[in-house]
Amino acid sequence: MNPVHFSDLPAAAQTKLSGAFGQLAELTASDGGPVSFFGYSIAVSGSTVAVGADLDPANGASAVGAVYVFVKAGSGWENMTQVAKLTPSDGVAGTEMGISVAISGDTIVAGASGLSESGPVYVFVKPPGGWTDMTQTAELSPTDGSSADVFGNSVALSGDTIVVGSAIGAYVYVRPPAGWVDATQTAKLSDGVADELGPWVTIQGDIVAATALESGSVCVFAKPPGGWTNTSAFIARLSPSDGADSQFGLSLGISGRTIVVGAPRAHGTGQSPPGAVYVYEEPTSGWVSATETAELTVVGQPTEELGYSVGVSGNFIVAGAPDARGGMGAAYLYSAPAGGWVTTSSYVKRVTAGSSPNEVFGLSTAINGPTIFIGAPLLNIGYNIEQGAAFVFGP
Repeated sequence: MNPVHFSDLPAAAQTKLSGAFGQLAELTASDGGPVSFFGYSIAVSGSTVAVGADLDPANGASAVGAVYVFVKAGSGWENMTQVAKLTPSDGVAGTEMGISVAISGDTIVAGASGLSESGPVYVFVKPPGGWTDMTQTAELSPTDGSSADVFGNSVALSGDTIVVGSAIGAYVYVRPPAGWVDATQTAKLSDGVADELGPWVTIQGDIVAATALESGSVCVFAKPPGGWTNTSAFIARLSPSDGADSQFGLSLGISGRTIVVGAPRAHGTGQSPPGAVYVYEEPTSGWVSATETAELTVVGQPTEELGYSVGVSGNFIVAGAPDARGGMGAAYLYSAPAGGWVTTSSYVKRVTAGSSPNEVFGLSTAINGPTIFIGAPLLNIGYNIEQGAAFVFGP
């Protein structure tokens, strides 16, 4: 394991993280089997963690997919247990629900782009008695979907608003007064050109960010005063200052006034470049088109694909590097200095798990303060190849 870097952190943070940071838990499915890809996606909200297993079988059919729900125990993350398994009632072989997942409060959203690549996206709402094994509360579909749209490739959720990524736009759904079961498409966001806007999306409050693949940028949208509506009027385009052919926007995160963008092919031309993470901080006057505030990298690791997954929470950023260690993978935790994010290769912690090639630890990440959640979907569990697991690290 690489050395820990603390030079950019306040003294109190240095002491806390250097003295206590480590693996808190390993999460696995109670009914896990081979080639389930548990950990392909992961999300956290408060004390609840949702883990996607997009190749999980069901009723004798392969790759139906599932989302497993874990809740933090009163004694801490170390003793969290699986409380529910969420499955699609209409799932058939190849549905692949759980290819993406998001959670906010009592709602979990899961993408399923395996069959038609045009949805649906599944919505689950926690019952009054708490999470339990269940099928979906509602399904969301696009009004103009086709078999090549990869609708549900990514999903994002904030309060009563769901954003679904696709290759032809970002779709917005707002919860009706009667609940998600009555939800229909509220709006479609585009950038006004044939730019493949939307394969990756993120949302917080009234702000949505979506990747624009062709231009290698991220478009930022703000909800109009009258509510979300079809629009191509983004308020800002975020670009990297040095990111040509970098897969800029393959992962996105937002927290407060900070948007984080992963670019796993940055700074390299081979099959597994070093990668980078770009940080954008909103000016006091509001979002405007700009290049990055800061760029996060790792020195001496030329084949990381850093930024394949990212998460941001307050002053902390986690970035997955699934190609590190010959495909075993790694993840990095960064912390903002007191004056704000600056370009750096100094990370707080590098975390790893497993010891076999191609476990792709870091393919998915989530974060809650300094506590990070890392998926390793190709990890072998006992005799079950590629069953997958997720890991929790923190102070």
